[in-house]
Amino acid sequence: MREAEFVEAVPGGIVGDRYNQGAGYWSGADACEVTLIAGEDIDRIFSETGLDLTQGLHRRNIVLRGQQLGELTGRIFRLGGATLVFDQLRPPCGYIQQLTGEKGITRALAGKGGIGARVIEAGPIRVGDSLKILGRSEFERLRDAGLFGV
Repeated sequence: MREAEFVEAVPGGIVGDRYNQGAGYWSGADACEVTLIAGEDIDRIFSETGLDLTQGLHRRNIVLRGQQLGELTGRIFRLGGATLVFDQLRPPCGYIQQLTGEKGITRALAGKGGIGARVIEAGPIRVGDSLKILGRSEFERLRDAGLFGV
């Protein structure tokens, strides 16, 4: 994992990401195009366990602040210039502990592992970009354009 000020989200994921290239550990089995985690959960994990996940140990693509991820369940949202749709909750797995070597990381992330989303309209995402949950009319426009199956 590496920190970036800017990424390009495209259908299939984030340009340059291991899952977008089909090289992620879960590729072909349980891959997500884009994964998001709440910065507040990362802070809470640190205060509860002393485990510092700020350098990407959480293995998620995007850290959001000020947004309850549960509010995105079943929703379409715009993050920066990209439009995404909620895909699934992303509970941590045992592989993350093996990969990071951090004892207790799987348990620490339980209930705080973030969400997965699919990209339905490509666009840039930059540090500091806002997130907007889209309404019914935007959902219908995207559905009618055939950008996702619902």
